[in-house]
Amino acid sequence: MIVFVTGDLLAAQESYIAQGVAEGNQEGLGTGLALKISKKWPNVQAAFKKYARTGRFIGGHIWTLEPDGNQPGFIYLATQPDMYHATLPYLGKQFAGL
Repeated sequence: MIVFVTGDLLAAQESYIAQGVAEGNQEGLGTGLALKISKKWPNVQAAFKKYARTGRFIGGHIWTLEPDGNQPGFIYLATQPDMYHATLPYLGKQFAGL
């Protein structure tokens, strides 16, 4: 089930945190929510970067990391071609992939 959360997402008690990110490269992981995740759970960004460097994280793909102890799981959705904005074609691929 998808739950929309307001406020401090990193304090939410949900099992997973999902976020739309750029495909392929990691130029945007040093800003916004990604930066906050990286500071609180550095292993999440390290695991995602390792996977993204394989070149398999493209529009429509999903990357997941299972919950571990007090750390929620993470779902990264390839919703955009670059770090700026999600695009309708990418969102269409994403939803088709679900």
